[in-house]
Amino acid sequence: MKLLSRLLPDAPEFARGFLGIAFCIDENNEHFESLYIRPTNGRDENQLRRNRSTQYFSYPDYKFDRFRTESPGEYESYADMGLDECIDLKIKVAGEHASFT
Repeated sequence: MKLLSRLLPDAPEFARGFLGIAFCIDENNEHFESLYIRPTNGRDENQLRRNRSTQYFSYPDYKFDRFRTESPGEYESYADMGLDECIDLKIKVAGEHASFT
C-alpha cells in the first residue's frame, strides 16, 4: 500500500495521524484484530513515542493498554515515517505472525 497521512487543520494536539487496517472481523463487528501506524510518532523527539509508531491489538480483549501493561514493547515498534509524505507499507502474514515491511 502507499499511504499519505495528514492531520486536519483543527486536529487536537494529541492527534497522531493514525492509520490502520482491521482483519479477522466477526459477523457482529465485536471481535477483530488490527495493525496500525502513527506517522507523527515516527520522528517524535520522545523515544517512547517513536517506539509506538506501529502497533497491533485484538479487540475487545487485547487492546493496546493491556499489551502495554502485560507485554511492554512487544506489540509496538519504531518505524521511520512522517506526516505529509508517502509511506510504502507492506503487511507480511506468516501463520499467526504479522509484521510490517
